[in-house]
Formats: sequence, C-alpha cells, structure tokens
Amino acid sequence: MFDVDLDSYFIAPDPKMFDEPMYKRNEDNQNEINHRAAHVKRNAAASCPAEIDASVEFISDYESYLKVLDVSASATISGYGQTASASSSYLDKSRFASNTLTYMAIINIKKQINSGEEFAFNTNLYSNSSFAKTFGDRWIRGKSNWHFYTTPQPEGKADSHVGFQMGAKLVARVSLTAKERSNQEELKATAEASLAFWGVSGQVNTAVTSSMEKLNKQAHVKVDIFYQGEIGKQLQGQSASTSGDQQPAQQVFANAKSWADLFLTEACKHNYKYQALLDEYPNVKGFPENQAVLDYSTAEKVSYRVLSELVKISELAQVLRKSKVLNQADGDQILWDELKIVEACKTWVQNTAATPNNGTETAKELIKLFDTAFYAKWRPRLKDIKGDLTVQNTTEFVRVWDDRGSGASRGASFWLPRAQGELRPLGSVGVANYDDINSHFTAVLVGPTPGKTPSKPVVASPVGFNRIWRDLWSGANSDGSFWRPTAPEGYKCIGDVVQNSWSEPNKDAIWCLRDDLVKPSAYESPSLWDDKGSGSAYGVHVYNVQPRSDKRLNVLRAFSDPDPDKNIASQLIAPSGANL
Repeated sequence: MFDVDLDSYFIAPDPKMFDEPMYKRNEDNQNEINHRAAHVKRNAAASCPAEIDASVEFISDYESYLKVLDVSASATISGYGQTASASSSYLDKSRFASNTLTYMAIINIKKQINSGEEFAFNTNLYSNSSFAKTFGDRWIRGKSNWHFYTTPQPEGKADSHVGFQMGAKLVARVSLTAKERSNQEELKATAEASLAFWGVSGQVNTAVTSSMEKLNKQAHVKVDIFYQGEIGKQLQGQSASTSGDQQPAQQVFANAKSWADLFLTEACKHNYKYQALLDEYPNVKGFPENQAVLDYSTAEKVSYRVLSELVKISELAQVLRKSKVLNQADGDQILWDELKIVEACKTWVQNTAATPNNGTETAKELIKLFDTAFYAKWRPRLKDIKGDLTVQNTTEFVRVWDDRGSGASRGASFWLPRAQGELRPLGSVGVANYDDINSHFTAVLVGPTPGKTPSKPVVASPVGFNRIWRDLWSGANSDGSFWRPTAPEGYKCIGDVVQNSWSEPNKDAIWCLRDDLVKPSAYESPSLWDDKGSGSAYGVHVYNVQPRSDKRLNVLRAFSDPDPDKNIASQLIAPSGANL
C-alpha cells in the first residue's frame, strides 16, 4: 500500500470538481462505469437451478472499481468506521494512483427464485408529504415489505428468501506492476490471455500457461480475494491475498484458481443474501398516478466521489500514524479529526437522501471541510516522514549522445536527467530511438534531505571513473563514451555515465548511494543497444537496469561482454511513499 508519491497523492480535493458535466443533473445521462474494455464473460455449469457467470474486466479508475464490487457509496459512508472501514483492503485507493494495472475477475452465482406473489401499493401508509422519507425511490420485492399488500400463495410455493438475490460472489483483484519497460497494451493483452482460466474448471491449458510465463517476465502479479457466501466457511482463517513478494505469476494464479474452483464446487450450497431485488414504484399496482419519485442518479455519482475522497482522508491518517512521526496527543487528535470528517459525510448522506437535488452543492461545502478541518492541519506533517534521502521524479533530460552516423544496426540516444540543486541523477538513461524524451518520461533524482544530518551521509560523489567504451572508428556524427563510476567505501554507484566526448565525466554529475539504500536488481533483456555494424575499434553492449516501465526510465550499464555479470546490477531501495 502507498506505492505513491505522498506529496502529490495527498492533495486537498477541489470543490470545483463537482462543476464537471457528469455531476450535472441530466435525464439522459445514466451512470456509466469506465471499465468496458477487456470484458470477457463466460457461463459456467451448475448442478442446481442457478445462473453462474464468470467475467474479467479491466478497471481504469477507483470509482469504477467500487461499482464493479457493487459497493454502495452512500451505504459505505453510513457504515464507515465499522466493518466497511478504510482498514478493509478492498477500499485501498492508493493502488489506483500508482503505476499499476488492475483487473477484476468475478464469479457470480445467482440462485433461481420462485415467487408467484403479486404486490399492490399499501395506500393506508401513504402520505404525499412524507412519501420520500417513508418509501424512498425503490421497493424491495419481499414478503415482509410492509409497504405493500401481497396475494396469498399456496402452501410450499412461496420462497422464504424472496426480496433478496440468493447465491454468492467471488472477486479477485489482480494488480500488475511492470518489471521493465514494456508496452502497456502488450502487458494488458498478456494479462487477459493469462486470465482465461477464470471460471473454467479443469487443468489450465498450454496457451494460458505460456501467457502466464510471459506475464511473469513482464510484471509483478498480486491477487486479492474478496468473497460473499459458502467459501467463507471453507477457507476461514486463510489469507485473502494469494500472492507473495517472490511468487511467480503462475503460482499466484494457481492459488487464485484453487479459490475459484472451490467456490464453484460449492455452488449449490451458497445461500447468501447478497443483493436486494429492487423494483420501481410505477411498476406496482395501485401506485398513486401523480406521485413524484425522487431522482438519486446525480446524487449517486456525487456520493462515489465523496467516498473516494473520504478514503484518502483515512489513508493520510493511517500513513501518519504508522510512520510514528506523531506523538500520543497528535495520534489521538488525528483520530478525532478523521471521525469528525466521517460524521460530516454521514450527515451529508442523510440530508441528500431527503433532498437529492441539493446533493451537489452541499457536497462542495463538505469537500471544503476536508481541506480546512483535515488537510490544512495534517498534510504538512508529511514532511516529517521523509528520511535522510530525498527522492524526486523529473521529466527534464539533457541529450548527451546518440549513435547516428555510426552504422550500428540498432539506433539509440542517451540522456542525463537534469540535476536540480543538490538533487542529482544516479546515472545516464537511454531509449531505442532519437526522439526528444523531455516531458514524455520520468526518472529519479536523489539527494540529502535538508535539515537531516545522519552520522554517515546518504549520498556521495564518485571518487573517479573507468572508461568502458569509446566510439573510436565508429563513424558516429559526434564523439561518445561510456564510463563506470567508482564509489567511495560504503557506497554503490548503480548507473554508468555517458559522455559526448572521450573525456572523463565530472564527479558531481551523479550521486552514489549509501550501501543500505541499495538492493540487488537485474538487467532488462534484450540489451538496449550495441555497436554491432558500426566498425568501432571496441565492442560494447548497453543494458537498462530494472525496474523500468513504459514511461519510467532507470539507469543503464555498459559492458564489453554481451552477457554481463548479473551480480553487478543494483537498484535504489524506495523510501516510504516514494513512487519509483
């Protein structure tokens, strides 16, 4: 959780967001869910009267995710701080702000409901002035619904569960984080092919296994399971997460499939009341012809945004409490401030239920409270979380050298992230083309945190450089060379430096990292560039160091050997809250 840049993620929401067209009342504007792409639906067999559907959907934003889970925003707000609190992993919003693709794999089991009951509106309870408060905008098709009269049924014919959809639901949230620079559309295609096992019994076929193996090279895979129904009894006490940090994609998906297979095996035993059967009032016999029914369509959209921002309030409180930067008094106070925001949201839900037409304007006032009563007070404390090392993303680069004119079979250009004061890059970066990468990619700058004075500095300049390669006789339009920095004792330099000359780089071009801030990494395969075909007097093979993604560049390393020593690859250990 919180694989995001804290400063950019925890920003007070702007009340003007509710001026967007989607929050305007529009008779023709239905609630849309932004998850239509990559929807695959399958029907599974059942040995009892039931409908079983299995689907896989790509989710692009948090509010769509909640809707796919059938989370009622207003009900969740009303019960916030109880079982459906922000501590529940399914409400984790930060994941949608990180460099992660999310899929929802769902199995729905809906038992067949037998009910021949006919309903009529109970006019004895009806009052035009109190209709909205008493009746709402929908009615539940249930025997115990006192709003209606029911026609008596022959003995044994009535369903004791009428009014609710019986069955169960299993949801697997699949999160993919790219390991290396890979095309996002290609990653999505591989993921969808890998998820073809969902809802299908039996062994996984060869094609799906092959896709899983490919996905394992492209991304880290995490699967979280959420369920309603009989499977809860069978798997009680087991972890709802099927993944581990070191587990390959094949094992993660195998664990998820075992849950799905057991869920389907128990299909006929699922009798969980997980969805009310709602109907519209004009469809019921005896409903007053001129009675207006409240329209909650716009208020529903607003409520999802309110819930989304409320979850961020809880996440900020959780980050500060877990970081141990708050003393006991502050820890108690932030809890009370969070509860005040929760109560304000609950009051908003109650008032909006009575007067939905005012929901958008009152939501603006509520969002202002988020800022004045919470963000303004607690967001500044994020600076206390920062450790000795400051990590910052940049989209500014200086072009250093490219191989144009060399005749090399593959083209590439090499850049150095632009330093900002005491923040320096960890090495040069490269791309397999000659395009300007400014504003199109990000890279990391690091430096000592102002005001922090550790006993041993977190960064140090190289003590020197060793030349790996120069473009002698290559024919390139300009001179170029690759250099390996030498770190002081107790430090590691994780990236090489490219020069547009044969001269040694300046020692203040990059930072080396203290040993405890570095962990092993690997090289991206295939290599980024080599000098094959150039006629150069020396050979060179240039590799990107992982992790690297579609839009994030990491440092590079140059070798005379096409098969470099894998033990030499290192990467920065991300500080808490850094989005690397």
